[in-house]
Amino acid sequence: MIIERTEIEVIIRIPANIDTSDIQEMIDFVRYKEITSKSKAKPQEITNFLKTYKTFLRGTESTKGSSTKLNPVVYGDSLNNHGA
Repeated sequence: MIIERTEIEVIIRIPANIDTSDIQEMIDFVRYKEITSKSKAKPQEITNFLKTYKTFLRGTESTKGSSTKLNPVVYGDSLNNHGA
């Protein structure tokens, strides 16, 4: 793994043989940190929201024939933009 820091970003290079689900978990964590970094919500409020949200997503995945799902990244950004 190579980590490079520039003036405006951190670039992480990961070997291609790493399992994509592990990479996705890391990306999700970094995205969570990015979204919540400016949030005024308390950690427990965020945890409660995420539990509710994950329960909601599990419900939409079990609905047969439904193509309506929320994108966590887009939904998370909309929360951040509204001062959550």
